[in-house]
Amino acid sequence: MNERKAIIFAVRVVGLSVINFLVWIVVSSAVSGALGISVHSEIEQSMTAVMLLMLATSFCNTAVLCYAVVRSKFSRLKLVVIVFLVYFGVNTFISQIETIYFNASLNIPGMEIFSFFLTGFITALIFSPLAVLIMGKFRRGGAQSQQPRRLPLNVGGPVGRAAIVAAVVYPVLYFGFGYFVLWQFPVAREMYSGSTEKLPFFIHMARTLQNDPWFYPWQVLRGILWVLLALPVIRMSMAKWWETGVQVGLLFAVLMNAQHLLPNPYMPLVVRMAHLLETATSNFILGFLTVYFICRLGGQPMTSSGRSKP
Repeated sequence: MNERKAIIFAVRVVGLSVINFLVWIVVSSAVSGALGISVHSEIEQSMTAVMLLMLATSFCNTAVLCYAVVRSKFSRLKLVVIVFLVYFGVNTFISQIETIYFNASLNIPGMEIFSFFLTGFITALIFSPLAVLIMGKFRRGGAQSQQPRRLPLNVGGPVGRAAIVAAVVYPVLYFGFGYFVLWQFPVAREMYSGSTEKLPFFIHMARTLQNDPWFYPWQVLRGILWVLLALPVIRMSMAKWWETGVQVGLLFAVLMNAQHLLPNPYMPLVVRMAHLLETATSNFILGFLTVYFICRLGGQPMTSSGRSKP
């Protein structure tokens, strides 16, 4: 990307960030009003600070989405659908189903959780075509400005490797970072377990899985969802495998976790920041490893240009 293209990209990202912010505000207000949900007054920041944090969150989300869009070999409606699926899937769906699972600790009213889903769905539905349009990918032939590179994604082998990601890699990252990052904070331990006691890792895991035998299968299900969200990004990318890994890692890390910047009455600041550190790091690693396992591990060697050797 030369200097001129970099400037144009930056200007478009800033403009789309403002659009994302405004769409989010309008949709959130409309959904809250329609569902009769009142705005919380007990959050720790002023409304101005909250607006600035929302704008920063919008910028982070927009930047990683636009990066994936400009490196896509797809365009028009096909690209719009993928952007929508990834944006809504990571930012809202896969995040909020975890909220539902842990809602005994969070105590968020069911109608408010529904409003999160609805707001995320409508925001992604409006923003996705605008992102593709403003980033110049709605023009016929716009996706052919660079020669597409096809990642070595075969039909048979990657299925097994995707299963390993869902059933092994993701749970190891989830439970490992959950314990060695989040669980190091007494406030988080008390919030989720009702006690500040910190047990050794293997005793902690044994007790957790004994008390909740569905916890591991639940995370495997989420691991499958992560893989399914990565696949369209892998398929549309015209970058080398490692850059695609960075793309997926950033999408997973940022879209799910930038919202931890925002204050809410259900999660103290310390817990939000602990979650941000925990899941932004583990999600980036997950995204990169997902691409590695599916496209690189067991695949054909690649040349310096990113093409598979014959």
